[in-house]
Amino acid sequence: MNIYKIQATIYRDIREFFTNYAVLTLLLMPPAMAALYGTTAQSAGEKMPDVMIFVVLGTTLSAITTNIPLMLYAEENEHGLLKLVTHTRQDLLNGLLGRSVLTLIITGAVVIISIFIMQGMHIFSFQLMTGFILAAIIFLNLGLWTGLYAKLQSTSTVYGVIVLFFLGMTPIIETLNLGESSIISGLAGLTPVYQLMAIYNNAGIMPYVILAVWLALTTFLVWMVVSKRTETL
Repeated sequence: MNIYKIQATIYRDIREFFTNYAVLTLLLMPPAMAALYGTTAQSAGEKMPDVMIFVVLGTTLSAITTNIPLMLYAEENEHGLLKLVTHTRQDLLNGLLGRSVLTLIITGAVVIISIFIMQGMHIFSFQLMTGFILAAIIFLNLGLWTGLYAKLQSTSTVYGVIVLFFLGMTPIIETLNLGESSIISGLAGLTPVYQLMAIYNNAGIMPYVILAVWLALTTFLVWMVVSKRTETL
């Protein structure tokens, strides 16, 4: 691990985060959704439903924690920039670590801003924070995995939309009244954001077990793609 190369990646990505319009759009999406939901609830004179807070949390994880590294790596792959700055496995790992640290910090900041807008800070507890950290790493791993595989930015858009709708915004299913026996509800109940809802509802140890399985699986996928990319350096 080279701390200077990690810092260089962070400084380079900070500039990219705030000058790339596509990235800025992703950064603004969760606060915009929070403002929309919050205004709607206030206009109706009702309390914000907890499920909508988790929709915003899931959107933040998928839009920022997954899609930003996915988009940046796909762009670098398409233009050959990643090969220019990566000559060894260590270079690749330093870049991954630097981008991951910045992405997680930005994710945390956007979550705090969005939840504050929705007046939903009451949902947080030590248990939920622990689950959220695990979920953030899982979504980050998905972004790194798909980003290193994606050769084109158009491909990254497809991957990003899949993660957003099938993993990030799954709590919306709660508003469809499908019933617990529904296959869709059953599958959604295995997704990371649903585990955060289960932790919030004091569902015991099982949500952590499911998150641990997701974490192990996504970490393995990142290890596989790093090994594959290393062969071509």
